[in-house]
Amino acid sequence: MSTATLRLQDDDGQTLGRQLLTQTALCLKLSSIHELSNAALEQPVAQWVAIVNEALRLRAAARLQTYGESVFFNNEIVKLNYASYESAQALRKVYARLEISEISFQAAVTGNHLRAFMQVFQQYYRSPTPGDIVNHKIPRIALRAITDGATSAAATDVGARDNLVRVYARLILVTSGCLNALESGRPPRLARLRRAAQSLAQASLGHDALLLALTRMEQSAGELATHLVSVAAMTLLMVRRLGGSRRLISECCVAALVHDVARGELDQNIDTTEMNALLAEQNHIAVEAMLRICRRNISPRALGLAATAYECTQASSHGHGNMLARLIAVPCAFDLMTSSGIGETRIRPDHAMRLLFTEAPGRFDENAVRLFARTLGLIPVGTTVRLSGGHIGIVMDTPDEISCYDRPRIKVIVDDRGEPTDFVMDLAELADSVHIVGSIDAYDAQLNVPHFLLG
Repeated sequence: MSTATLRLQDDDGQTLGRQLLTQTALCLKLSSIHELSNAALEQPVAQWVAIVNEALRLRAAARLQTYGESVFFNNEIVKLNYASYESAQALRKVYARLEISEISFQAAVTGNHLRAFMQVFQQYYRSPTPGDIVNHKIPRIALRAITDGATSAAATDVGARDNLVRVYARLILVTSGCLNALESGRPPRLARLRRAAQSLAQASLGHDALLLALTRMEQSAGELATHLVSVAAMTLLMVRRLGGSRRLISECCVAALVHDVARGELDQNIDTTEMNALLAEQNHIAVEAMLRICRRNISPRALGLAATAYECTQASSHGHGNMLARLIAVPCAFDLMTSSGIGETRIRPDHAMRLLFTEAPGRFDENAVRLFARTLGLIPVGTTVRLSGGHIGIVMDTPDEISCYDRPRIKVIVDDRGEPTDFVMDLAELADSVHIVGSIDAYDAQLNVPHFLLG
């Protein structure tokens, strides 16, 4: 990456900020896995040097900060696109482990400077006291420990989680009220619905896994409002992962809330140009790894549920329905297939995901299915699984790396002796000898999945 190229990409600091974020996250990730003598580090480090020095030349500062779910470049929030979204997640995890809130590059650097930093990072990242790194002097690079204010923000995380639960429940009530109004011939209060959807989008920032857990709540057959809110929540997360604007996220959420009522007649005033452009970025995603586990046969009755969702939205991969309708069709099908209200036709979340890939050709937009899998995980959040050691647990969140699609974080609830327990196991950080051997029907096992995920 040449300096000349970087000079053309400053874009008021946004593109440069995303480049610094992405390259910093990449190099720290590589140094946490490989030894520094590995030749694979040479090109990433050289690109990192170029980006840091260009940021210092153009901005006179190169500071990467995190606060809550946001990443800042020189005190300005970085507007994330699809490519930088996962880098931001990875960087926040690194910062959390090191107990820092900022990395600042204080003068022009060379490859030797950055390798020295990576050596120190590697030493403390693998140690039992990673927070001690702030006391280590690193030439031309400074780290800032989490401040009291940031600690206070972390201490209020439980309050933010409780708020999301309340906002989610309120959206169900507002949606139910709109449905009741329609049944009685009265005009629904759509402005109230829109405000409730906007509140969900705001309250869920930084709590994607919790929002997915809420979509797994028990629901009875015929509870349309619960289904609509579940689909809206998953649609919201899909568009957020794409890097959609706040306005687009809100509009898509509202459209998902009314998709079953409108029977495909979604708000045609919604501009889907932005979404089309964002979804076009999905073409580069490697799906070979995803398809390795998509080989099991699914019953015709389960396939019929996918067909029902398709007919509701009139959206297929062959151009029927606008891009928004084709996007919503995927979480709609998933929720219908996995909902406890479906009864004997309910199937497990991981089987439903495989079905979307392999057993419904021509029914769904390929890019939308890929995006959905990247949002929920190919072994979706909320799936109850059995591990090779005999433990039973529940998938907590989506792996950051596509290569770790089958190694998510697990909340273990039953140990290898069959006794109740409660701890978290990150399969991506464990030896390959510990792996998922299969999924379990939580309903048959009488397990309340949301109880464990929300706890």
